[in-house]
Amino acid sequence: MGHMKRAEKAVVWAGHWDTERIRKQLCRGLRGAALTVAATAATTGSVSAQEASPSYRLRVRIEPAEVALSAELEMRFPGQAAGPQDSADTLVFLLHGELRVDSVAIGGAAVPFTQARRFWDLDYALVANEVRVPLEGIDLSRGAYVRYFGPFSPSRARSRTDYMRIDSDGVYLRGYFYSPWFPVPDEGMDPGPIDFESVEIETPAVLTAVFAGERLGERVEGERRISTWRALGLPPEHAQLTARPYHRVEGEGVTVYSLPDSASLSAADALLGAAQAWQDFFREHYGTPRGGGELHVLEMPRYGDIASGNVIGIAEDGWIDFETGSWQGRTLAHELVHAYVQVPIPSGDSLYALVVEGFPSYFFLPALQATLGAAFYRDWIEATDSAYIAKRATGRDRRGRPLPTEKPIDAIAPDEIGRYKDTFVLNDRVPLFLAWVRRQLGDEVFFGWAKELFAREVLSRRAFVSSLASRLGPDGREDLQLWLSTTEYLERFRP
Repeated sequence: MGHMKRAEKAVVWAGHWDTERIRKQLCRGLRGAALTVAATAATTGSVSAQEASPSYRLRVRIEPAEVALSAELEMRFPGQAAGPQDSADTLVFLLHGELRVDSVAIGGAAVPFTQARRFWDLDYALVANEVRVPLEGIDLSRGAYVRYFGPFSPSRARSRTDYMRIDSDGVYLRGYFYSPWFPVPDEGMDPGPIDFESVEIETPAVLTAVFAGERLGERVEGERRISTWRALGLPPEHAQLTARPYHRVEGEGVTVYSLPDSASLSAADALLGAAQAWQDFFREHYGTPRGGGELHVLEMPRYGDIASGNVIGIAEDGWIDFETGSWQGRTLAHELVHAYVQVPIPSGDSLYALVVEGFPSYFFLPALQATLGAAFYRDWIEATDSAYIAKRATGRDRRGRPLPTEKPIDAIAPDEIGRYKDTFVLNDRVPLFLAWVRRQLGDEVFFGWAKELFAREVLSRRAFVSSLASRLGPDGREDLQLWLSTTEYLERFRP
């Protein structure tokens, strides 16, 4: 996950996170009320997991035949000083509405708590279990230990694109925004990342579980399979959990989890071959990947198209019919390129959003061009140009939904990345800008510049502008200023 904590990394394909965007848009109008609640909590001494920057050690036992799980969670709050709590009197967290807390212990001693169901539109069933733990006089520095259990049933309230559930075939869960199977804070739309120091998942031996981050190990004990994972700095919305009767196929930097039938395994080989070819292109043109970790690609049931951190799910139809030019292939190439182009940049730098989400939105395209031909790349850039022009004119996306106000690339703050990625500016103006740079420089100079850029120990706006202006010629600095610091889109900038 590297320097950027992947806190803003999220998912990267336009249209791929419709469910999340819909939920966010529905909740955005409630954000002011949520902030009011947060402010009230601050004055009354409440503490949330976000404020305390928690680390989790989690053990989960899955019982598909019972449509249920049981779990034990140790939450630690490094920001909490030792001694009785003077500034916080309540620990509050939320779970999926069917889950029930069995016990809470702090410092080895059981403590009282309350739990009650409430409306919560960040769960696929629209119901949460809110748990409140009084902390007066309690030393929270030793962490809290929570045991909970319950089912994940299909919900009539869920949208058509949701697939969250546990059933006899497997486990299909996501985190914040979707199906919170572990305690999460109720902090509006931007909870902080969590250090999942250890996640141990126990399933029937026939199932193989996938979490996120790094797979530390796996063993089979009798009729049970136990896998252990670690994911530091993981945004809670990326903490998906899937378990199916997978056959695992491992490649360099990519592990593919396929169902064991011949059609699925054949598609897995094609998918892995495409991934390896794209990585060869990235290494040649961009250099050595940095801290990207392994990508896990899963064959999913219907509506299981997801991307959560370093996990990509491809629904069964797209899996069997996998092609490099399909959106599944494009998503895979996009996810793979992150590790090659994520040069460190301070979060306070004005080009932080450009680097974190803008670079990956363009630099996978040359690899697809090498695979699919020049016409693919040309058509892509021209379609992006047309869509960008239309969005500027209407203020709405292709489905008629309102877009955020257009901002210059260098005016998008880190906490605004989620609003602009996959919707506006970061997924259209930025790729158009980098395509323009490539046309101005020519391929040889462009890829040499890119490789030099991505090899830097740290990047800044000054270094970025200087490296490009020196290659673009006398008018380069003025054009860069227009691209980066204004919303002007001159005719000579268009493809």
